[in-house]
Amino acid sequence: RHAPGEGRRDLEGGSGVRHPGGGGQMDTTVDLVKLWLLCLNSQKGEYDHLLHWSTLRTTFRGLLSRETGALSGGTVEEILQRHFGAGRTHVNFTRYWRGMEDILQMYGRLNEGSMEPSKQQKVASLRAFRNTVLGELQPRVGERYTVQDLR
Repeated sequence: RHAPGEGRRDLEGGSGVRHPGGGGQMDTTVDLVKLWLLCLNSQKGEYDHLLHWSTLRTTFRGLLSRETGALSGGTVEEILQRHFGAGRTHVNFTRYWRGMEDILQMYGRLNEGSMEPSKQQKVASLRAFRNTVLGELQPRVGERYTVQDLR
């Protein structure tokens, strides 16, 4: 397990995970899963299936620092709130995956790499499912959901 900043050496090294803008062809989906796991491990078991907002912020700052100002669009906090939602203390995997893909796409860094066509179809199907689920869970203006509503 790593402290929030220590896992970054894995982003550059032999794990295959590269930060946005790094050398080589990045396979976004695979690398985002690996980054998710590194972030969870850095939390030392505090949250088994949720990424704490501070971990996401620390990781994102590390990624942005490597870009030397190439990524614009506000402060780290503003970018995170825009893509993951304001007022959050934790982010689940589906929200993380969509938010990170949105950020990478916005900056022209989204890349499917060399994924096999059959795997691309599976990932596309999972993305559609993810987007549908997140869309259904998004309250409409003036609408609130309780835990009972979601059961």
